[in-house]
Amino acid sequence: MRFSSRWQRSYEVVGVKEVQPTFTELPTEDIQVVRASDHLVVSNSTYEIKRSTPSDCRHALIAARAQYMRDISPANELLCEGWKIVIMRKADRTKMIVSYIGQPAMVSSKPALRLPPFIEILDNI
Repeated sequence: MRFSSRWQRSYEVVGVKEVQPTFTELPTEDIQVVRASDHLVVSNSTYEIKRSTPSDCRHALIAARAQYMRDISPANELLCEGWKIVIMRKADRTKMIVSYIGQPAMVSSKPALRLPPFIEILDNI
């Protein structure tokens, strides 16, 4: 009994963009770090779409960061953060694998919302 076709087309990697973890500046001096993790935490997310545009890559990265922030709760800030996005295609399907890495911390007040670092490099995809 056969469950899949004999020859199945595989995904082809068409683009990789990466930002190594970089330290982030806290917006004001009033914010105090209450507790910080002593190691980096990685989260992976996969997104599948019909066609890919630079805005889809941006949205996938922003969604991955939002999911990452939910996953590290009760931490509410990142002392350093970075990401990697791998874009793969198979016929008319596009798959994006986003790895988000950061050093979670708890700060005294609610931090401002911000975009992932160096998100502008996705405009060149």
